[in-house]
Amino acid sequence: MPTQSEQTLENELVDQLVAQGHERVKVEDEASLLANLKTQLEAFNGVTLTDSEFGKVMNHLTRSNAVFEKAKILRDWMALEREDGETVYLDFLDENQLERNLFEVTPYKN
Repeated sequence: MPTQSEQTLENELVDQLVAQGHERVKVEDEASLLANLKTQLEAFNGVTLTDSEFGKVMNHLTRSNAVFEKAKILRDWMALEREDGETVYLDFLDENQLERNLFEVTPYKN
C-alpha cells in the first residue's frame, strides 16, 4: 500500500471539501479567524456589528468550556443589545434551512 505525507493527505481532503461546495478561506492567525467569523455572522444575520457588539457575541460564544454547552449555544440564538439600545437576535446556524449555512475550510498552517 503506497504511503503519502500528512500534508498531501490534508491538501487532498481540503480539495475534496472545496469540490463539495465548502468555501476555501485563508486564516493565518487568530485575528484573521475572528475577522472572518465577524464577517460571516454579519452576512448570515444581515447586520453590521461594531467591535464592542462583536465583543459581546464572543463573550456569549465562549461563556462555557463544556462541549455540549458550546453546541447548544451555537444551535440557539442570541439577543444582542446594540450600542443604540436596539435589540437584535443573532442566529449562528439555521437548522431548518440548512442551505443558508456556509461551511468553510482552511488548510492547517504551522
